[in-house]
Amino acid sequence: MKYKLLQQLLGLLTCILLLLGIAIHRNNKVIGHDLRASSLTTESTERFISDGEMVISTYDLAGDIMGYGGRTPLQITIKDGVIEQIDFLPNSETPSFFDEVKNNPSIARLVGMRVSNALVTPIDVVSGATLSSNAVRENIVRGLLYAQDRELSVQKSTKELSFKTICAIVVILLGCIIPTFFKGSRYRLYQLILNVVVLGFWSGSFISYSLLINYLSNGVNLWVSIVPILLIITAFILPLFSKRGHYCGWICPFGSLQEIAGRCVKRKWAISARTITFLNYFRNVLWAVLIVIMFCGVTFNWMDYEPFSAFLFQQASPIVIIIAVVFIVLSFFITRPYCRFVCPTGTLFHMFLKNK
Repeated sequence: MKYKLLQQLLGLLTCILLLLGIAIHRNNKVIGHDLRASSLTTESTERFISDGEMVISTYDLAGDIMGYGGRTPLQITIKDGVIEQIDFLPNSETPSFFDEVKNNPSIARLVGMRVSNALVTPIDVVSGATLSSNAVRENIVRGLLYAQDRELSVQKSTKELSFKTICAIVVILLGCIIPTFFKGSRYRLYQLILNVVVLGFWSGSFISYSLLINYLSNGVNLWVSIVPILLIITAFILPLFSKRGHYCGWICPFGSLQEIAGRCVKRKWAISARTITFLNYFRNVLWAVLIVIMFCGVTFNWMDYEPFSAFLFQQASPIVIIIAVVFIVLSFFITRPYCRFVCPTGTLFHMFLKNK
C-alpha cells in the first residue's frame, strides 16, 4: 500500500513538473514571477504572486508619461486593497537625481495605505528633479486607479457570481459523494445533467491545458478561482485515494454531455477490439506529439482548440464549437469518443495518476 501511494505521489509530481516545464517554456513565468532578464519592463500590467497579492506594472499603463530621460515605470504590490510595496523599474533618468525621487518620503508614506487613501494623498515634488518627480507621481496615480478599478470589478463579479459559484461547488461535491453512496444509474444521470447545466453552460467551469498552464505561469487567486481549484483537486488529488479518473468520469461537463447524448441511442456502432487498440494507441501518440511540440516551442495554439470552451459559446471560436458538435454527434453512436480516443487533458491524468 505504501509503495502504491509513493508511486502515485511520484506520478503526481511528474505531472506537475511536466506542466511547469511547459508553462516556463511558453510564458517564461512561474506563479507570476517572470524569468526573463527583461522581465521588469516587459511583464503584463497585472499578475498575482500569491493568494490575494497583486502586482501592478505601469510600464504600459503610463507609457505616455515621460520624465527627464524617458519613462519611469513602477511596480505596485497590493494585497487586500493595501499597498505593500512600490518598486522602481529600470529607466533612463539620471541616477543621481532619480535616487532623490526614490527616497522621497511622501512616496514611502504610501506603503501601508489603502489604495483609496493613497489616491488622495499628495506626493511632493523633489527640487531639482521636477520632471522625474511628476512622472513618478503620475505613474503611481495610474497604477492605483487601475488597482481600484480592478478591485471594484472583482467585487462586483464576486457578488454577481456568488450564487452561481455556490451552485457549482455543490455540484462538484455531489460528484464526489454520489458515487460513494448511490450506485444507481438514475443518480448518475442526475449528476451528468447537473455537470452539463451548472458546470458547463452556466458557470463555464472545466479543466483544460490552458487553465493549468495559466495558473502555473501567472499564479491564482484562490478565493476568486475556488471552483477551478476544486476541479483540479478532483482530478489530481482524488486519484491518490482510489478515485482514478473521477473527474473525467463523474464531473467533466464535456464528458457528461457525451454520455447523455450516448444514452439517447441504444444501438452503438460495432468497433472491433483491434480498432479500439489502435485508437487508444493514437490517443497516447497524439498526446506525446503535442507535448513534444510544446517543449520544442513549435506551437502552443492547439490548447485553444480543446472543445471544453464550447460551453462558453458566446466567446468560443467557431472552430471549437464545430469540434465540440462533431464529437457530440459521434457520441450518439460511440460511447464518449473524445474522452476515450482523443482528450489530451484526460490523457495527462491517466498517464501519471494511474491507480492499479
